[in-house]
Amino acid sequence: MTEPTAAAIPSDHLAVETNSAPPQPRRRRWIARRVLLFTCLLVGAALYWFREPLLFGFVIPEFETGGTISVIVDDEAGDRVEGAQLTQHGLRSVLDPGTGYGWGTKEHGEHVTVSTDKLGRAEITYPRWVSRQQASLTSAVSVVAEHPDYCVPWNVDCPVPQKGVVARTPHITLKRGGRLRIKAVREGETIPLTDFQALISGQWFPGRWATEGDARLSPVIDPGPSVFRIVDRTDPERLQFSQAITFTSTAGQTTDFDVPLTPSMTVRGQLDPSIPRPVKNGFVVVTIHDEPITVAGTNVESVQWQTWTKVSENGDFEFASLPPSSEVRLLAWCDGSVSKLPDASTVPASSKQFVRARISAPQFFTVTLDAQYEIAMEPSAQCEVTVVTSSGKPVEGVEVHFSPNVIYGRGSTMFGWAGRSELPLKTNGQSVGDILRQSRNQWDETKHDPNFLRGSFGGVTDANGKVVVTGLPGRGRSSIEVYHDQWTVKGSLTPPFRSDVAVDLQPGQAATAKIVVVPKPTITDKLINPPPPPRGPSILSEAIQIIRTTLGL
Repeated sequence: MTEPTAAAIPSDHLAVETNSAPPQPRRRRWIARRVLLFTCLLVGAALYWFREPLLFGFVIPEFETGGTISVIVDDEAGDRVEGAQLTQHGLRSVLDPGTGYGWGTKEHGEHVTVSTDKLGRAEITYPRWVSRQQASLTSAVSVVAEHPDYCVPWNVDCPVPQKGVVARTPHITLKRGGRLRIKAVREGETIPLTDFQALISGQWFPGRWATEGDARLSPVIDPGPSVFRIVDRTDPERLQFSQAITFTSTAGQTTDFDVPLTPSMTVRGQLDPSIPRPVKNGFVVVTIHDEPITVAGTNVESVQWQTWTKVSENGDFEFASLPPSSEVRLLAWCDGSVSKLPDASTVPASSKQFVRARISAPQFFTVTLDAQYEIAMEPSAQCEVTVVTSSGKPVEGVEVHFSPNVIYGRGSTMFGWAGRSELPLKTNGQSVGDILRQSRNQWDETKHDPNFLRGSFGGVTDANGKVVVTGLPGRGRSSIEVYHDQWTVKGSLTPPFRSDVAVDLQPGQAATAKIVVVPKPTITDKLINPPPPPRGPSILSEAIQIIRTTLGL
């Protein structure tokens, strides 16, 4: 019998024979290669996850309005105050308690002023984020409260409502105070000034003064002892000042003063001869901060006057128009040098407790006729900072900053920062709310004001992950702040993404610091809303523990 030809075999039989054929070796190899590749990718991702966790998971959140805070304004008698104006000016953070944040219009929106109704109530809006770059939520809004019949409280915190928590509505209590009615006359003249400016201790802003005949009436001033000084800026080249005058503000009372003004004093000096000439990029800040005056056992902080000038290439400087005073405080720096800490014997008793070894301070000089004051200098420090990943790869574009501080009186501020008190105030006669809402008065890091001196102590890492910061005061341990949208210092994976990186800075020495960064983690509810701390032991459990300890169990 002959075998059938292919043409004689039914087509359905051919299909069955084809589908039942075993897989080809080439297909098995193709599957094996892809399984191996997928396994390698998983292992590599796991290893990289271990080295660089949560790679670029952080996304800066969009601006969000958090909601509103209900506030009640009353007075010391408990009566509600209608027409009080409340303006946002600062924030507190959930994850950074005790720290205050400024109100940045780019980050938080424009300042808004609201007025209380007949029941003394107002609604204050707040942004959800204190810092979107740091993923930090708002816990409270700081407001300034204004009413023409009351003193102005500056820092009043209004807590943000918490979900599931019944909290008492925040109350802002306004106090009544006293006023000053002042006639001021320039030396050599008899007609009282129709316009002048007054510096009053404890007052952040000049406030609104009213004109009453040939005198001017102050806004309400906090009750108790204070100090004021009158300044006439009608002739910028011939400023005149009153002495620092002590007075006591009494609620509901107006105190009258006839105040004579006298010409300003001139202060000249030089940097010590050890500084090579020509001096480059030299500056001096002068502060007039009179000794606190004791009134009824209370130390009253005096008013402060501060300005700055450039140092000539010969190392000389001059301040042509300063308030008459028995003392001046001078802080200086130039390329390669900063002023030394003051000699302990020259520090006034009222300032000794504030002058510390690890923070800069001005040098104190007693004013004498035609004196030339010499500022003692020392070499500045510098630091090379290197920023790398966990695997040692340099990171470019990371902002690195130092924040050296200086203390002139009671409070501290950034070293190398100062304004010019002699310039006429653009804010004169305005309310605090008006000042905060005006764009020209809002802080802008990118805006350069030639009248405001602002030292820079930072930079951005290059392609090698390095940046060199110079001109630093050598005051021992100094913190280093690191900023980047995607990276944070290793060990600070919890907002607000801060760390305790510090370096020792000594005069004339070059320090180095290596900072390891890791990607910021993805924002989660658990990350930005940490669980409350565990409750402590109950009274019953504490009693049982005491009994067991007593019985030796």
